[in-house]
Amino acid sequence: MAARPRVSRHRHPEHEAVWLVALWDGLQYQWLHDRDAVDMAAHLRAHLDDELPPHG
Repeated sequence: MAARPRVSRHRHPEHEAVWLVALWDGLQYQWLHDRDAVDMAAHLRAHLDDELPPHG
């Protein structure tokens, strides 16, 4: 991630990995609690779009 020019230099890959796992775990817990209220794919995609914006 750090080697990609489209990722901000202030992001630390190991920290981002921890945040991604925390997000994924949290989304799973919320989905298990109320499957109709949580769109895990949409939330994960939104996060990844923020982390890795398109370059052009």
